[in-house]
Amino acid sequence: MTALQRALTGFFARLGLPVYLADWVPAGADCPYLTLTLENAGGAQGRVTVRSWHRAAGEANAARAVVLDALAAAVPVGGVCLPLPAGCAVLRRAAAGFQSLRDGPGAGGPVSGETCFDLTVYGL
Repeated sequence: MTALQRALTGFFARLGLPVYLADWVPAGADCPYLTLTLENAGGAQGRVTVRSWHRAAGEANAARAVVLDALAAAVPVGGVCLPLPAGCAVLRRAAAGFQSLRDGPGAGGPVSGETCFDLTVYGL
C-alpha cells in the first residue's frame, strides 16, 4: 500500500467502518465497509470514489444514505489536507457533488452507496 493509499484509508476509517482498496477486499468481509478506488493516482490530480457496502436487508437504503451523509460531512467545502511523507494530498468534494445508490447483482446481494472526491497531491 502506498503512502497516499494509507493516508486515504486512515482518513476514511475515522468514520468507524473498515476501509479497503476496491481491489483488495478480503474474502468474506463483513458489511458494512467502505472501498476506495483511486483514478489517476500517479499524477498530481486525481479522483477518489468511495463506496459504502451493505447487506441488502430492510435497513440497507437508510444505512447507506447515513454513511454517504457522513462522508460528505467528513470533507469540508474547502477540503482537507492529508499529510504524506514527501508533501500532502488535498481531498475536496467533487465539483459534481454526486451521490448514488447501487444495487448489487442478484437478489440479496450487497448494495452500495457511492460518492466521489477530487484529489490533488503536492510534493515538497
